[in-house]
Amino acid sequence: MKSHNHFYSKEFVFKLISTTLFTMALVACGGGDEPENNTGGNGPVNGGSKTELEGTWKNCFSGRASSASTAYTFSGSSFSLIKERYTDSNCSDKDITMLSVTGIFEIKSSITTDSGASAKEIDFHHLTGYEFNQQPKFYNIFLMDNDNLYWGDGLTGDTASVDQRPTDISYTLPYVSE
Repeated sequence: MKSHNHFYSKEFVFKLISTTLFTMALVACGGGDEPENNTGGNGPVNGGSKTELEGTWKNCFSGRASSASTAYTFSGSSFSLIKERYTDSNCSDKDITMLSVTGIFEIKSSITTDSGASAKEIDFHHLTGYEFNQQPKFYNIFLMDNDNLYWGDGLTGDTASVDQRPTDISYTLPYVSE
């Protein structure tokens, strides 16, 4: 049996908590009873075409003897979120999938964050793969910087409400394009 003492390093715990809070916000806000092929009355979401998020974006944070990753894959107007734990420190020897969620996303307006960066609003809905009990949508912001994707800072807003989505970006956990 492998030791899991690596979970107690301060840096790893901070990264784990930050990512977990974001994931929990996503998980807590799903569900709904909208039709499977939502067109919003104006055609397919995002036009059904590729967006700047197209592809897979993954982060890996490691402890002394193991690691964890969160990966978002975007294709057209669909997305998937997969959170996995690994038995090594570089996210290569998968131990368990801790969370797997799929759904639809819509890129909304461009905004200027509290720190002056240019970001975009994004809404996630039609979430499946987990039991969603509360909000049918999840609201966030994102910023792309070269091959890095950054999400909204959960300390600057509530991702369960469109009126209170984050107003700044968290630069602590970049997601790298694969």
